[in-house]
Amino acid sequence: SQMGSVMAGSLPLMMVAYFEQAFNSRTMGWSLMAASFGLVCAPLILLTWRTTRGYELFPEDTHPRIKDIFQAPITNRPFRIFAIAYTLALMAMTIGGGVGMYYMTYLMGFSESQISIGLLILFGVSILWIPVIDFVASKLGKRTAWLIFIGIWTLVQGVFIQFVIQPGDTLLLYCIFFFAGSGLTSVY
Repeated sequence: SQMGSVMAGSLPLMMVAYFEQAFNSRTMGWSLMAASFGLVCAPLILLTWRTTRGYELFPEDTHPRIKDIFQAPITNRPFRIFAIAYTLALMAMTIGGGVGMYYMTYLMGFSESQISIGLLILFGVSILWIPVIDFVASKLGKRTAWLIFIGIWTLVQGVFIQFVIQPGDTLLLYCIFFFAGSGLTSVY
């Protein structure tokens, strides 16, 4: 998931810029970028489907009742808590991502390449946080580790980006993205 975020966050804008220069058309740049991702993703999806066919957990002749499909998750309290926490965290990530793009574009005045670099740092470095979060979780527990790293993410987004970073502080913002990656990783 993190690798997908790295690719989706940084590659598209760089690819659009490359194709735009090569074909002298912004529309062509976006079209070729989308086609490139389609050509990479479609075969991988088909390969996954083909290699897992016949290894289904449940045979195709099972007939689950609609009532069971909806009732089982609702009656499972740990699942409900997890689903709510995960949904809220992903909502925060999505809203933060949208606001972050606006922030980098209009407040910081970043070019598309600077935005791509920022997203590459944010998502790429978040992969490096995995062993740190795992270590903290093994020492202090998963709940405590999650609260610590979500707290770092909240501090970064709520304080540093709002009150400390000013337009022109590109390097400082990139450093802040390093720490924000810990919160993104803790959500996953």
